[in-house]
Amino acid sequence: MTGFIFKSTSVVMKFLEKIFDSNLKISGAENLPDTPIIFVANHFTRAETFILPYMMDRLVNKKVRSLADHNIFIGALGKYLSSMGTIATDNVDRNKIIIGDLLTGKADWLIYPEGIMVKNKLVTKKGYYQVTMPDGSHRKVKTGAAVLAIKAELIKKQLYNLSELNQYQEIEVIRESYFINKDSKISPKNIHIVPITINYFPIRPGQNSIHKISKRFLKNLSKRVSEELEIEGNIITNAEIEVKFGEAINIYNYIKPRRKLTDKLPLVSNDTKNNLLINYYRYRLTNNFMKTIYDNVQLNMDHIFACSLFYAHKNDIDRNMLKDLIYVNARQIKKLNSFALHHSVDENLAMIFMADGNNYYDSTLALAIEQKIITKEHEKYHINHKKFNDDLGFHQARLENTLKMFVNQLVKFPILTKIFKKNGKFTEKLLKEKAFALILRSDQKEYFDDYKKYFSPTESKNREFGKPYFLENKKSAIGIILSHGYKSSPEEVKNLAQYLYESGFNVYVVRLKGHGTAPLNLKYTEWEDWYKSYFKGYAALKQKCKYVVSAGFSTGGLLALLLAAKKRSSIDGVISINAAIKLNDIRVNLVPTVHFWNELLTKFKSSKGKKEFIVDTPENPQINYSKNYLKGIKELSDLMNECNKNLKHIIAPTLIIQADKDPVVNPKSGKIILDKISSARKKLIMPSFDNHVIIKARNEELYLEITNFINENIINQELK
Repeated sequence: MTGFIFKSTSVVMKFLEKIFDSNLKISGAENLPDTPIIFVANHFTRAETFILPYMMDRLVNKKVRSLADHNIFIGALGKYLSSMGTIATDNVDRNKIIIGDLLTGKADWLIYPEGIMVKNKLVTKKGYYQVTMPDGSHRKVKTGAAVLAIKAELIKKQLYNLSELNQYQEIEVIRESYFINKDSKISPKNIHIVPITINYFPIRPGQNSIHKISKRFLKNLSKRVSEELEIEGNIITNAEIEVKFGEAINIYNYIKPRRKLTDKLPLVSNDTKNNLLINYYRYRLTNNFMKTIYDNVQLNMDHIFACSLFYAHKNDIDRNMLKDLIYVNARQIKKLNSFALHHSVDENLAMIFMADGNNYYDSTLALAIEQKIITKEHEKYHINHKKFNDDLGFHQARLENTLKMFVNQLVKFPILTKIFKKNGKFTEKLLKEKAFALILRSDQKEYFDDYKKYFSPTESKNREFGKPYFLENKKSAIGIILSHGYKSSPEEVKNLAQYLYESGFNVYVVRLKGHGTAPLNLKYTEWEDWYKSYFKGYAALKQKCKYVVSAGFSTGGLLALLLAAKKRSSIDGVISINAAIKLNDIRVNLVPTVHFWNELLTKFKSSKGKKEFIVDTPENPQINYSKNYLKGIKELSDLMNECNKNLKHIIAPTLIIQADKDPVVNPKSGKIILDKISSARKKLIMPSFDNHVIIKARNEELYLEITNFINENIINQELK
């Protein structure tokens, strides 16, 4: 162990800068008072011993000292820890040193109340929080941090009382006892405890740079050291690390109610009064800050995936049903508004339904398969519940049953386990219904939030115009995703949507991100956001319908084509209406240059010479934006290029509608699409229109072409 520590410390320290520059996120820094503080944190890795003090010094300007196991005060690591003010746990004066620092405000302190690295993340609460020890026994979380904070506050009060009585000799005895030199003043500020929650994602075992280098220098690594290197090396080099500061606890105010009572006790010494206070509050205060530490866990894909599997009622689960289960669990937890969610299960969670659209899901799935928690059998997964529940030992658990560790972490939250257990019993049909409702609700909420955020009294249209919605025909197995065009909103395709619904189809009308609110919204939106908006329609319809048709007008047509290219056989038909593969206005080619110029000026903090938008007169000003942000035009151009590159991958039956005198989209676009797609059944029609928005007015002849295409290529094919 000694050789490992000496040789590996300098290597590990080189990674610190990388962590702080790219992987580390600080939140809750506003909770830090300018007072003496004991920080209390959860303890999962050995690396926290040197990472946290370094981070606190650099990022929040706090000089923090900490305790560390005396066994690691050897070699380079020992020197580093000492330089950071860390002292060994076996130092007989440690408590007095800590209290002295708190009394003067000379340094803050960091303590891990769990007392050990909780490698299996199993903490339970039976009156008090308990950690699982390496031998399988349970021990209460230590109360030392609470005792030291209360004791320091009481000693401070004692010093002030002695000062008022001019008892300077007794004051000096106390100062010497707590290593307070003559030049140091007692801080008048109240002592605080600040809970810290350290969240990691992802946590993965396996080879990593630190592990490889250590093995190169040290030929006979112990099993325990190797385990720590596998996990912690990956955390240091690959994981996102969030350090979250909870609300500070003012110790003076916390103990004030009981202190007033004990002060009135007759014939009782001050030491006895203080001990009564400490014994009364030590577990209450510890439970208080430990609850904050645990409640501030950031739930991520690993948690939701692992618990969805663990609490699944059956041993076999369909691949799509697992995704439904994860989606429903994550959305219902979000609705609680009680837990922080990592973006892996918050932003764009609907992308989980795309085969190659959610790297977080794929990563956790790969881990579950690798550790044989699940095995793939055709389109189903077999869950090995026995393997999931195997006790592999304290030190091996995070290597060989990593997912169980994520389950353990949430065991202490009955409100969460209730959700997982309840949903784990649902039938596939009920899960699909719940998933659909949650996707639609999430889609609409996102729109309402955006509308509120970007609302402009002069530029925003009727809020109902932009709301995504679903028209349901329960007797139909066909669902159509329908999207509006650039700078517009769902109102643009309302008549077509209604016609398709009246013709017997299910219709999901999407709202593209940045649209239906105000022009400024487009400045902060990328084409990938539009695609994700469109994909939500697909994810929703897959819960309801056997057949899915991707359809859209103009920019919506591009998205319909792109989805068909990416999903291939999962799309049963494509309807592209005036899709903007090629525009008539050649000035669009200048947009990337202008946009680059704007970005350059922004970097130099100059607004002079910037041109962010142009004012134009849309065909339907009551619906469309009248400002056209250059950022939006650039994104449209990028989407056109992306779509063009992928046309060859489209194999679904495709109807291409292109107005012959379209003033916006070059009519050649229709033929370009027709020639490039690989569909066996494809059709181009070029109706005679001299305007671009050909679908807003209820044109029966045009609409009939669409329904005939669906009937011929889906319904009739099904009957054959």
